[in-house]
Amino acid sequence: MILVPANIAEIAAAFICTVCLIIKPSVLNRWFVLFLWTTVVVELMGKLTSQNLMVKVPMYNLFNGVEFFFYLSLLTSIAIWKKSKIIFLLFIIGFSLFFLINLLFGQGLFIYNNHTHTAGSVLLIAGSLFILFKIFTSETYEPRPLRTPLIWILVALLIFYTGNLFNTAFYNYQSAVNPRLAVKLYRLINHNLNIVLYLLFNIAFVFEVRNTPQPE
Repeated sequence: MILVPANIAEIAAAFICTVCLIIKPSVLNRWFVLFLWTTVVVELMGKLTSQNLMVKVPMYNLFNGVEFFFYLSLLTSIAIWKKSKIIFLLFIIGFSLFFLINLLFGQGLFIYNNHTHTAGSVLLIAGSLFILFKIFTSETYEPRPLRTPLIWILVALLIFYTGNLFNTAFYNYQSAVNPRLAVKLYRLINHNLNIVLYLLFNIAFVFEVRNTPQPE
């Protein structure tokens, strides 16, 4: 099993989040620590089962649901505006229904559920843009965005899922036309975006430690 830079970035983010949680516990780090280590385990299992698609594909399809449910729940917790929170809850319900229907009656368990990933990505992109807009237009906004952990998280999600949107949306089609090219293109885009995603997450974790008051 050979680890690529994207895998190392994932492991580093999980480790840094854990260290930050130990140094100075915060809500943000508590949110992420279990999810990041779960992601590491899934990706390592994906490496070990790379030749066994009957195990690998169902695992990633199920993790799709976990991944987007986590991030949509995170956005819901960030959205402090009442009407917005209701909309994000509807996002979660709608995505959960779509995930289950596509898994059970649509693309199925043994074909990569790129429709689910695409739907989740669109919701996360829209949600991240909306919250960033609300933050920057708020009357109480403090003009120090580079030191605000949530902004780094939202920007990370926005860059990753926007950059990966068409790559994932057309993956199954590309695989049918030219499997080798589809895999190479997917890895090139996804792996590089993963590095950016976890780098920005790490910045958020560090600023969260710096911004969190020391308990008395």
